[in-house]
This record gives sequence, structure tokens and C-alpha cells, in this order.
Amino acid sequence: MVVLSRFLRSIVGLALAIGLGSILVGAPSLAGESCKTPLPDGFKLAPPPAGLPDDLKRFHGVWGNGKWDGQLCHTLVLEVLDAKGSVNAVYSWGDSEGWNVKRGYSIHRGSISGDVVDLPRFSNGAKVDYTLAGDKLSGRYVRKGNETKITVTPIKDIPQMAATPTGAGQDLVGTWEGEYDLANGNGGDTTIKISSVSGRSAKYSMEWRWPVQKSASHRGTANVLMDDSGEVLGIELWPNSGALKLQGDRLAGTINLRVGPAEHRFTKE
Repeated sequence: MVVLSRFLRSIVGLALAIGLGSILVGAPSLAGESCKTPLPDGFKLAPPPAGLPDDLKRFHGVWGNGKWDGQLCHTLVLEVLDAKGSVNAVYSWGDSEGWNVKRGYSIHRGSISGDVVDLPRFSNGAKVDYTLAGDKLSGRYVRKGNETKITVTPIKDIPQMAATPTGAGQDLVGTWEGEYDLANGNGGDTTIKISSVSGRSAKYSMEWRWPVQKSASHRGTANVLMDDSGEVLGIELWPNSGALKLQGDRLAGTINLRVGPAEHRFTKE
């Protein structure tokens, strides 16, 4: 077990680079309204700093027992760092068949001003904030003009799920060469290099190439998709990006890029 602030110092750079990293069944988990959301392995919330003003101390803790628009379970961990209102936040969500969302979490450095907690804009363009009134946090998730709301309350008990299977996902490590196709008929070649897999996370870099010597690249920490028995199903590069599923010796699936959804197909070198 590690204190959250120490854990964050080691991984927050990677998490902020993509706006979130996610872990599936097998990670420590929080329960609320009969749903579970994951937390970082070895999670433990540190107590608030000595001398922290009461108006900031009231934010410090684990918040849950709510669902976005009554559909998506959500847990928010807030570790207030100083009297300026700096806060480390773990933004965690559950599974939703209706919204086609798989559970995961992301880590952010936010800020508190008055009664409001602001998180930095997510990689998908969403803006998220929470307003404290009494013992409740009212959240807003705004993306592309659509607003989703939630109310969360303090959580004290943090049940643990089964440990992540040791060595799972090592077949993903290596260089995968492939191609991608956009709906408008454009496309090109692509390479994904998965350098390591640890638990439910995979470090990767990816490059897309298209005609006239143009390219784009991205790197971060992907979510390793597993079923309840620990069998590896594939990876999700960032939340709601779409999954690359293992199909024999291939990785294939639709990834949601800025220019639109694109079909990807890879074989391992």
C-alpha cells in the first residue's frame, strides 16, 4: 500500500498526457449503488495536510454513491495538497451497457476555488467540475455542448477486489505493424509499440502514416482488457477510444481518432 500522493508522483505525468489511464476488474475498487469502479493498485488516501483550512479540508476524501445521469457509476477521490487549493484527483467510472462504456480511471491535478473543484480539460474535450453544498458534491460533465450531471456523497468503506493475475498480457509486448481506414476512404499505415504490461496497464507508442510523407504519433498508458477469469482480450488506448481486440495473432478494431472512427488491423513483427 502506498500513500496516494507518492503514487501520483510516479504516474501522473503519463496519466495527464492522455487525460486518463484505465484498469479493469482486478484492481482495488469502490462500491456504491451496487456498482464498482476501479482505483490505482496499492491505493490508500493520505490524511489531509496539517493546518489545512477547514474550507478546504471538507473536500478531502472519497466521494461516490452516484451515477452520471443515473446511468454510469462514478467515484471521485480528492486529495487536497495545500492551502492554495491544489488537489490530486482520481476520476473513476464503472461499466455501462447502455452507454457502451467499460470501467476505468484517470488521474488529474485540479484546483479548488470557493465551493468548486475544477479538473483540467480531458483528452476527449470534456470539462468536469463539482460544487460542494453541505455533504454533497454536484458534478457537471460537459462535452460538445451536452451536459451530464451527478450528485456524490462521502464514502468510508473501500472494499478490495481480487489481485491482478501475475504475468497476464505479456503477449501484447512488442511491435505491431498494420494499417487503418477512415470512413471517407482515406487511411494509411500504422505502428504500435507496446513496451511493457503491468497489471491492467500497458505502456505504448503509436504512429499513423499517410501519403505525402505525413505522420502523427501518440504515446501513453493503455488499459489492458481482460475478462473475469483474467484472460487478455485486447487493449483500449484511452477511455472511450474503442478497443483493439486480440484475434488470434492479430490486433484489430475501431479507434476513435480526432478525424473520426478508423478501422485498424495489426500483426506482430
